[in-house]
Amino acid sequence: MFILRTLFCILVAYVCGYSQQCPKIQIHGPEGVWILNTGRPIPFEVEVLPSQSPHLTFDWIVSVGIIVEGRGTSAIQVDVHGLSNQPLEASVRVRGLPSGCSDTATTSASLVRTGDFSPIDEFAWKIGKMDEGARLDSLGIQLAANSPNINAYIIIDTQHSMRAVKARVERMRRWLFTKRKYKDQTRFVFLLTNSGNEVIRFWLFPSATDICKECQEIK
Repeated sequence: MFILRTLFCILVAYVCGYSQQCPKIQIHGPEGVWILNTGRPIPFEVEVLPSQSPHLTFDWIVSVGIIVEGRGTSAIQVDVHGLSNQPLEASVRVRGLPSGCSDTATTSASLVRTGDFSPIDEFAWKIGKMDEGARLDSLGIQLAANSPNINAYIIIDTQHSMRAVKARVERMRRWLFTKRKYKDQTRFVFLLTNSGNEVIRFWLFPSATDICKECQEIK
């Protein structure tokens, strides 16, 4: 009887309460975009959950750049000096996991440099509704052709009152989201600055902080 039970447990392990659980492998790194102006290497770290044997080893591969720290470990640093406006893919193979379990994971980030960007459009505050709408249409087309990590930043540079600015933003929102029915409204960011130029600029850029530190976002 003991022998039969033992054989049964070998065939159906969960009956005895020790079924194998394959771990989840996840890479932590930049969330979509990495601004190169910092000059720092890019960090990537792999997490294996639930925790496994401390004797795991990690084989990393990157599509561009050089791994300058952490080869064979769970965390690496990638030097991307001299690179710009291209994707970086980081892959890892975890060795030492239970047989039959998936042992690889991949993530990616876009490398961008703030100095490589310039406004895609600029026009005076005093512009007709239809002319402004045509420019917004062009902005929407260019945004759709870009990576989902890129947003459209509409920077309003004016000394007009906040009431006038909010009315102008609402006019543009109605054109984009009511008339043209753009669904992903979070990709359009409206910012206000006041340098006295009385212009509106359109940018395609991954980070509002880097493009206009003094700007105020208009919700």
